[in-house]
Parts: sequence; C-alpha cells; structure tokens
Amino acid sequence: MPMPPALVRRLVVPLLLAAASPVAAEGDWARAGERPAGAVFVDQMSVQRERDRVRFVARVDLARAERLSRGGREFRSVIVDASAKCGSQQFATARTAYYALPGGRGDKIGEFAAPVETWHFASLPPEGSPERMMFDFVCAKAARS
Repeated sequence: MPMPPALVRRLVVPLLLAAASPVAAEGDWARAGERPAGAVFVDQMSVQRERDRVRFVARVDLARAERLSRGGREFRSVIVDASAKCGSQQFATARTAYYALPGGRGDKIGEFAAPVETWHFASLPPEGSPERMMFDFVCAKAARS
C-alpha cells in the first residue's frame, strides 16, 4: 500500500535538504549578494519550486567572526534551509546552522531547527539584508525556469 503524500513529504523532504546541505555535499554555490558584513550564496542544486514556493539552501560567509548569544562561541558562516513565496513576497527559514569557518566548514557551533510543518512565513526584510538577497536571487531564478 503506498504511503500518503503528506507522510512522504514529512519523511523525504528533510532527507533531501540534508543531502543538499554543504556539509553533506559541496553544492553549486552562486553569489546572491554582498555587503560589508559578508557575502551571501545560494546552492543552485538545492533550489526547488513547489507550487507558489521556492525552497533552497543558502549560506552567509561573514567578514568577521560573530558570537552566538548562547554560549558565546564564535562563528564565521551560517547555513539556512529556507523557503520563499515569491508572489506574496514572504520568506521563512526552517534550519539555521552556525559554523566556525567560512563556507559552512569547521565545527558546527550551534543550530536552530523547526519542522517544515511549523514554518512561519513573514514579510521580507529590507533591501540589502541577507534574507532579501536570498529571496531576490531564488525568485529571479524561479521566474526564469
């Protein structure tokens, strides 16, 4: 008997996102933007269109180390599993992982994760923010495909 689609999504999608993670594979990173605090990249292999949504994995490499609020350990890069609703201009993240070195390398310093079912979509942050750079990049890519 086949599994219900909702169950398949709940079981398979997290595995696909993990496989698309730069820790699991190098990926095909494209620069989505840059600002004085660091550069923003999107793994082009991770970009998936799902009806009105675009899911993807992105990375922010920081120009200088920052400290986590909990534990105070320094990190130089952040990897996010995110989703964009291009038409309604909304953005959400499910997993955010902090790494000691640029490129999502070195020790994992910390992680915040939310199940896909609990993603909360919010209005876009202002122009020039890392989240806005990610959104603009993936929505432009989705419009071309």
